[in-house]
Amino acid sequence: MFVYKEFIEQIEDCPELEKYTIKAIEECYRWVFSDIRDVKNFQPPAISANRANDAVHEKKCGQFATSFFTTIVKSEKRYGTLVNLMGASKCIHTFGTHIAKGKILETDGKSKLPKKGHFDTHLYIGHMLSEKTFEIIKEILIEDEEDD
Repeated sequence: MFVYKEFIEQIEDCPELEKYTIKAIEECYRWVFSDIRDVKNFQPPAISANRANDAVHEKKCGQFATSFFTTIVKSEKRYGTLVNLMGASKCIHTFGTHIAKGKILETDGKSKLPKKGHFDTHLYIGHMLSEKTFEIIKEILIEDEEDD
């Protein structure tokens, strides 16, 4: 069963889960913190932002899914977009400082098919994501903001 089942079940209609499939994904990328074992590395937005009750109230099932990218380029591009929107400091503290490469096994959860190089996975209890299937491959370098 899903890690965040108690929240997902509170959402009356969660049709999003029907779009998810159980399949292995041999290569994907995720923003992480410098220690691959950091518990925040594979948390979905509703949990990492401490907004689980808001996500349930707003009926946002996807907020309980963990986000991944199909290529490192897509990952870096999206991070850059978020830095421009939110600022570097907030991105560093919210999303992490590194990019990890790994795979998702069928026993790890249900994934939504990639769209524009991005996909979400609802993780199962007992998933093995972390140092067992992911490794940090790159630090995210953010250009210093210059004063004009």
